[in-house]
Amino acid sequence: MRQSRLIGIAGVFLAAALSVPAWATDPADPGKTKANPARPGSLNYIEGQVSIEGQNLGPEAIGKTELKPGQSLETQAGKAELLLTPGVF
Repeated sequence: MRQSRLIGIAGVFLAAALSVPAWATDPADPGKTKANPARPGSLNYIEGQVSIEGQNLGPEAIGKTELKPGQSLETQAGKAELLLTPGVF
């Protein structure tokens, strides 16, 4: 009986100790920047000359630019990588 009580108390302390990292995050804190979620049509990589609808793109556009329906991505002397939906090649 005493051993099971000690195991129960130890389990509570273990659960509390393992959940401390979750307590440290504050989702309402606007000062923290969150990573952009990977969405289909997102620009993932650029090398060389790349443009969308004639607008040149640089390295700062990676992860912030999305190709919208009807738009075209053009490369001249370069390469670009777009994230696609699963099953699309």
